[in-house]
Amino acid sequence: MTPFWILLQRVQGAPAKISEHVFLGNTSEYHARLESGRVIRIQAHPTQRFAAGDSVWIEVDGSQCILFRRDPEAARPDSPGA
Repeated sequence: MTPFWILLQRVQGAPAKISEHVFLGNTSEYHARLESGRVIRIQAHPTQRFAAGDSVWIEVDGSQCILFRRDPEAARPDSPGA
C-alpha cells in the first residue's frame, strides 16, 4: 500500500495520533501511530493540515490493497534467510 492511498480524517476510521509532519511542497507527509503502536506513513494534499499530537482517523481504500498470505516457515527465527 503506497502512502497516498491512505486517507486522514477527522471522523470515522481507525483511530490514530499524528506523531510527525513534514511539508514537502506539493504534498504533506505524516506519521500516524495506531492504537496498536504501529506507525504508518501517509501522504496528503498540502491543504489538509494536521499537527503532531492531533487525533485523527485512518481510512484505507480497500480497492488499492493487496494481501499476501504469511508463510509460517519464513516467520520462524531458525528458518533459512531469517
